[in-house]
Amino acid sequence: MGFDFAVEYRAGKHNTVADALSRCLEDQPSLTSISMLLLSLFNLIRLEIQKSDQLQLLLSNIQKGEAVGSWEYKDGLICYGPKIAIELQGD
Repeated sequence: MGFDFAVEYRAGKHNTVADALSRCLEDQPSLTSISMLLLSLFNLIRLEIQKSDQLQLLLSNIQKGEAVGSWEYKDGLICYGPKIAIELQGD
């Protein structure tokens, strides 16, 4: 009681059935999870934004669309791309 089959190599472009199965999810984006860190540090930065004249000026420019670059105000934070803006405080 054996099986009667033959194994035959086909290049990917000629093996359209297998190629189509391996690519069936490529056109359908999927999202597995979304998470957001809620750190107390973010709350401290939000408070600093409210107290800082320099950051308030930047925020005003962002809200008026006058800030140069990829500045955004989201979730109470001033962001430049993936970075969060803070004011440097020197000695």
